[in-house]
Amino acid sequence: MPGEWTDSLVVVEEGLLEVECSSGARARFGSGAVLTFAAVQPRRLLNPGATPLVLSALTR
Repeated sequence: MPGEWTDSLVVVEEGLLEVECSSGARARFGSGAVLTFAAVQPRRLLNPGATPLVLSALTR
């Protein structure tokens, strides 16, 4: 859904997060990463690792 992640702050608590953008480009982020999707709308959030992914997300 467009705009769903606007104004969200996402913290990777554990595991590995892979973000796929609408262009198809992907980036990976490990534990401790703090992300905002204000400028980029993710198409998919994936867990490419063997361990569980734990995220914390805050919105206004």
